[in-house]
Amino acid sequence: VEIMFANPGTTEMVLVEALDKVEGMQGVLCAHETVCSGAADGYARMTGKTACTLLHLGVGLANATANLHNAKRASTPVINLVGDMATWHLDKDPVLASDITSLAHFTTPHVFTCDEIDNVRSTVTNALMAIRDFCAGESRIATLIIPHDVQRNIVSEDKSYCTTKKEDDDDSGKTLFERAIEVHNRDFNGNDAIPKLLTQCAHALTDTSKKVALLIGGTGAYDEKALKALKNMQISN
Repeated sequence: VEIMFANPGTTEMVLVEALDKVEGMQGVLCAHETVCSGAADGYARMTGKTACTLLHLGVGLANATANLHNAKRASTPVINLVGDMATWHLDKDPVLASDITSLAHFTTPHVFTCDEIDNVRSTVTNALMAIRDFCAGESRIATLIIPHDVQRNIVSEDKSYCTTKKEDDDDSGKTLFERAIEVHNRDFNGNDAIPKLLTQCAHALTDTSKKVALLIGGTGAYDEKALKALKNMQISN
């Protein structure tokens, strides 16, 4: 994640300060939460990279929901960081408290709450894996709810939770369509998977007398190697 579209409030100031110290992270202050979510959706679609938003409590997430719905339908990778009231304050039903979890579930099943410092790393890891491992058509949005008092303890020099798991590239015994689903679920930057898949599709299409449409969506529609392979495809009946 290289960019964060933010409309923070006082509850998220600790996160703003911490993220400002992360090398390579660009913060973009937005005038409204709908701008945050719309910009994140557009950025992720154009670049193929995961975008991030920083939203103020449940009301901020509610304002961002319209464009997050668009991101959900497009399987756009977006991480939402949403501040919450301090854990010790929540049971007093403060004025700005709301059911953030229920609001977040409107656009994604991947909702995580960092309710104590000990589970921050595992929660972040789960959120990243939820975006990385998905099936075609599923939401690639992950929402992390971080109470104000927990935010104060997040900053750490240990970045071990950012490691990514290795993928099994063994395609033996898998059908063309199984491989297609797997390719759809990967990050294609610097990957030759799409051109190879298109070549396989071309051969498969020449073996049928029926009219077939080949639909390419997600990051595949923007991958330079995929577009070049498409131009080189010659299919005749």
